[in-house]
Amino acid sequence: METDIDTLQQQVQQLLDDDKQEQALIVIDKILELDPNSAQTHYKKGNILQLLGQYESSVDAYENASNINPDHPGTYYNMGIAYDEIGLHGVRSFMYLTRIESHKNIRHRYRKESRRATVSLQQSQRTMYAR
Repeated sequence: METDIDTLQQQVQQLLDDDKQEQALIVIDKILELDPNSAQTHYKKGNILQLLGQYESSVDAYENASNINPDHPGTYYNMGIAYDEIGLHGVRSFMYLTRIESHKNIRHRYRKESRRATVSLQQSQRTMYAR
């Protein structure tokens, strides 16, 4: 299956190089049937949809990419571009930026809790070995 996906990805790139976005989109959908959890493929679908001027659909594709991998590079930036093209620079964009900030806060809390757990474990080990 991996070689099928690799072959299809190469086909997508060739179609994009040949300025055939509609056909590339069809192949992208075939890839997503084989591997629906590929953030990169959802991201690329969003990019193609933006090239075709289908901004609302591109937002959906970027949402899928960010749900699979919240740290996927470029997803939020390109989603912001799509929102601007749709004309939603106001409340909806603000809500989305709030969501990004919320994600950063969750990551920060996770790191903080992880450090706290590491320190606690180290203290427990010192106490255990001191006996």
